[in-house]
Amino acid sequence: VWVREPSIDEILPGQLEVRVHCVGLNFRDVLKARGMYPHIRRFAQFDKDQPYEDRDTVLGFDFMGSVVRVNNPDSCLKPG
Repeated sequence: VWVREPSIDEILPGQLEVRVHCVGLNFRDVLKARGMYPHIRRFAQFDKDQPYEDRDTVLGFDFMGSVVRVNNPDSCLKPG
């Protein structure tokens, strides 16, 4: 389920806010959903059996969008 989150008033230094227009799901996301990512794991070794720092279960890492706010004056990224 995709849920719209309310915008926060302040972003931390070095962060930026992006309005996401589309998200790409690929085979890596299928592996993550099944608890079998990264690919260097033994076949069918689930996420719960991995050390906490090796877990990666966030889906939809690939996206396209527009920069809304930037909190880094030295950044080459600008809103728009």
